[in-house]
Amino acid sequence: MSCCHSTTVQSPEKPQALPSADAANRQFLLRVIHLVSAAFIAGNSMLFALTFNLSTMEPATRHWFLFGLLLSVVLVASLLAPPFITGLKSSWKQRRLGVESLFLLGISGAIGISLKAVFTDQGPVYFEVVNILLVIYSFGTLVKHRTQQHIIHASHSPFDHLSTCVIENPSGECLRVPISQVQKKDRVRLAAGEIVPVDGFIVLGEAFVSESGMTGEPYIQPKAKGDFLYATSLVLDAPLVLEASHSGYVREIDAIQRIIEKIRQTPGHWQSAAERIASWFTPFVCAVAIFTFLIWTTIDSVSAGLFTALAVLLVACPCAFGFATPIAVWQANSKMFEFGMAPQRGDLIERLAEIDTIAFDKTGTLTVVEPMLSAVDVWPDCQWLREELLQIAAAVEVQSHHPLAAAFHRDDTNRFTCESFTAIPAVGIQAVVRCDNQRHEVFLGRVLRDSDSIKVKHSAWLQKLPAADESSVFVLVMSVDGEITARFQVAENTFDSVPGGMALLKEAGVQTLILSGDSSPRVHGLPADITMGAMSPQDKAEQIRQLNQEGAHVLFVGDGINDALAMAESDIAVTVAEGSEILHETADLVWYGADLRVFSQLIDLSRRTIKRLSTTLKFALVYNTIGVLVAASGYLHPVFAAVLMLGSSLFVVIRSVEPGSPASVRIPREKDAPLPKPELAPAPETLVQISFSPCCSQALSNQSRQASDT
Repeated sequence: MSCCHSTTVQSPEKPQALPSADAANRQFLLRVIHLVSAAFIAGNSMLFALTFNLSTMEPATRHWFLFGLLLSVVLVASLLAPPFITGLKSSWKQRRLGVESLFLLGISGAIGISLKAVFTDQGPVYFEVVNILLVIYSFGTLVKHRTQQHIIHASHSPFDHLSTCVIENPSGECLRVPISQVQKKDRVRLAAGEIVPVDGFIVLGEAFVSESGMTGEPYIQPKAKGDFLYATSLVLDAPLVLEASHSGYVREIDAIQRIIEKIRQTPGHWQSAAERIASWFTPFVCAVAIFTFLIWTTIDSVSAGLFTALAVLLVACPCAFGFATPIAVWQANSKMFEFGMAPQRGDLIERLAEIDTIAFDKTGTLTVVEPMLSAVDVWPDCQWLREELLQIAAAVEVQSHHPLAAAFHRDDTNRFTCESFTAIPAVGIQAVVRCDNQRHEVFLGRVLRDSDSIKVKHSAWLQKLPAADESSVFVLVMSVDGEITARFQVAENTFDSVPGGMALLKEAGVQTLILSGDSSPRVHGLPADITMGAMSPQDKAEQIRQLNQEGAHVLFVGDGINDALAMAESDIAVTVAEGSEILHETADLVWYGADLRVFSQLIDLSRRTIKRLSTTLKFALVYNTIGVLVAASGYLHPVFAAVLMLGSSLFVVIRSVEPGSPASVRIPREKDAPLPKPELAPAPETLVQISFSPCCSQALSNQSRQASDT
């Protein structure tokens, strides 16, 4: 009997981890409290300043009001100034004039005029403007930071606290070791209700699993021997043994985290454009303010010059460039992960919005890679039962390395054993099986051959059978002891979401193509606008090149090395997560889901985001142009200019956050053969969408065990 015990081993350094979601939420809550408190103080300081500037006061009362306004600035600065100073240092370190510089000019102008009024004991003070500007900046940075943290923690493993796992050594002992010490081929034991800590294949057990942590698909799926599980999957109702496909922290989720950090540091086209506008916007506003000060000082007085110059600085709103644009882009990236898409580049939103053509590879992209046994026709007078014939075929094919053999593999107990096995090239298999001390000669292949050991009988029955389904990749026949007993159809199944996904893309005005190396009629039966079969990798690349020359913006979806040339010619390359790992490094998007309808949602999301960004930037340019001109003309009071800036800032920041979109509909990839084992209960006709969280997984597994006991 194996035992489980703890072992203390020094683990290699883990990749740098982000703060946990709980820590990030606490930090966000603290910043919200600071912002709300500062906003309350800023609101009251406006009332104090209004009373101070519009009333005639005794010197003692005036001093107390000034003290209160100065105190409000100190309190607000203590709450909100640290992030502002950090942002200012960062922009100066990068030698650029960001939004922080413009806010600094406004704050400096308000403090300068206010101090002049304090020391000369005449004129209005604008300490409340300092508070308003800090509140505006903090609100924008808070929304921006929250949006970034949402995507980071959504894609980051939510189970980083699982630093150890239980592995089984060759002697059968269970050892708890750090994940960093897990090696490829190690066997990892998982209990019901446990989170999968590493990527790997199931070698023992069968259970329902939720993979929403990686694919975004909320449906639970049955998983059995041979199925692949991603780290962060949740085992629901039974223990499993997993064979690690990689060592330590070399997991798919770790690769995604590195990609996200890369995207975070690589701004897209719209972000770069907004930063360029902000870089000249600040000097432009400064120049206008200085010019306004000189003009009004010449025609009126120094006080009038300071008054109008401050109004120019305060009315200018840089939030559309510094806050709204990155917020919109990051929120769109977050939505991509919810769709089961992992972006590899920072400029995908702009490029996806231009897509008008999508080309798909067929096998492995629109169809299940593994062959499936779709139909079994048994000769009516055959002495063998259908289940016995399936067991005979399984006993024979388990010896074969042919790709079609997987269609016959079974995990249940088999009465038949294979004693001899001979592969007939390009034809099939000839074997001898034993059951109950009796030997039987078996042939399984695509044609029958006349020989002493195999006699063709009942060929009339075979000829009268209906034609094989168009979805069948191969039609095989089996004879036992020289008599034909059954016909098997091995099919290539299309994912259920293909018809709906193609229809939605057509509604979105996107042309769809299928470019496949398959030469069978199955290619032309798929619901795309254009279907092409028997294409070499060069043919696919040439077709994409031709579309580009015609002015089309093409997205290509593939899964193998043979698609690499076409991907290189396309505007956006998408690879299937289960496909070649080499393509993961070169593709623009990695698709972890299985629902084809996400492509229409992805394009629609990108188009809406770009439209929102375009209108927001246009509004900002028009608003700032008119606002600066009115302020420079002397028709705008500095306080009213600050209020206008507050309103415009709230407008562009709130508008950059999408109010919500319909939840994506997902269909899981069906990998189960359509011939269920007799002893298994039939699958439900409809899928039930269930949301799981780690805190309730153990309770769920306990309930499942109690239900099974009863």
